[in-house]
Amino acid sequence: MSSTATRTTRHRRGHSLYFTATSGPDRLSTLPSELAMHILSLALSPACHALSKRLAALVDLLLYTSVSLHTRRDLDLFLRKPAAFLAAHVKKLEVTCEGADEEVARVVRACSGARSLVVPATIAPFVARPFTPAGPAPFELTLMSYIDMTPKSSLSFYLPVGVVPEPVKPVETDPAMFSAVTHLRFCEPASVYATPSAAISTLCPALLGTLTHLQLARKARANEQNDIEFMEDVRALLEERKNLRCMVVTVFPSTAGAKEDVRAASVWSMLEAIRTDVGAGRLVIMEGVYGQWEDATVWERARDEARRQA
Repeated sequence: MSSTATRTTRHRRGHSLYFTATSGPDRLSTLPSELAMHILSLALSPACHALSKRLAALVDLLLYTSVSLHTRRDLDLFLRKPAAFLAAHVKKLEVTCEGADEEVARVVRACSGARSLVVPATIAPFVARPFTPAGPAPFELTLMSYIDMTPKSSLSFYLPVGVVPEPVKPVETDPAMFSAVTHLRFCEPASVYATPSAAISTLCPALLGTLTHLQLARKARANEQNDIEFMEDVRALLEERKNLRCMVVTVFPSTAGAKEDVRAASVWSMLEAIRTDVGAGRLVIMEGVYGQWEDATVWERARDEARRQA
C-alpha cells in the first residue's frame, strides 16, 4: 500500500507593487514583486522604453514611488509632473536641497500620499495653510535638525520714533501633517538648543503621545547645563512615554571634521547611565557623522547596536 504526501512550498514575498492602468488586463501586477521589479529594471533602457507607451507608464510609476531631490533644478523639474500623479504615486520623498524653503514646501504639499518624508530643517512645508489642499500625513518624518520656530521680533531701529513694533505671531503648524507620525528623526545638532520635548512640541504637541521611535542628536562637548537638561528630559521621556519603544541618541564631535573620541565625553557616560536604567533596547547610543543625515538605515543600525550594547 502506498501513500502520497503532499508538500506545500511557501515562498516569501517582498513588498507588493501596485500599478494602475487605464484599460485592459494588467498582468505585470500579478507577478511576484521581485520578478516585476527585475522586468521593469530591464525596461529602463532607452530602447525598451520607447517600445510601448504602456510600459513607459509603468516605468514612470516605478521611478516615482521613491524620489530623491537634491538641487533647485530637481525641484523645478519635479513640479512639472501633474499634481494628481505625484499625490497618487510618490510614497517616499527625500529633499536635501537647503535654502529653497518655498519650493520644498510646494513639493511636499504636492506629494500628499507620501508615507516617508525627508526634508531639511525648514518649517515651510508644515505651516498651516488655510484654503489649500491637505499635505501628506507620513508615518516617518526625518528632519536634518531641530527647527527653531521662535518668533523673530522686528528691528525697532528701522521704525519711526515712537512707533512700537507689532507683536510677532507664533508660527502655526498643520497638525494633520503630524497625525500619523510614529518615527521622528532630528539627525544633526541644531544651532539653537532646545530640550527634546520642546523640539517635538514645537512641531505638534500631540506627537509626544504617538511616537514609537525617536532619534535625537547632541554634541559631545557643548554647554554643560544644557547637557544636564537634555539628559533629564531624555530620562523623563523614556520613563513617562511607554509608547516610545526606541530612542536613538547620536553623539557628534564639537565641529564637523573634528577628531574627537565622543565615547570619552561626559555626555556619552551620562547616556550610558540612563541606558542601564531603561534598557539597551529602548535607548541606543551611536556616534554621529556630519553630512549623512538623510541615511535611511538608522533604525536597522540601531537594532544591531542595541544587540551589541545589551
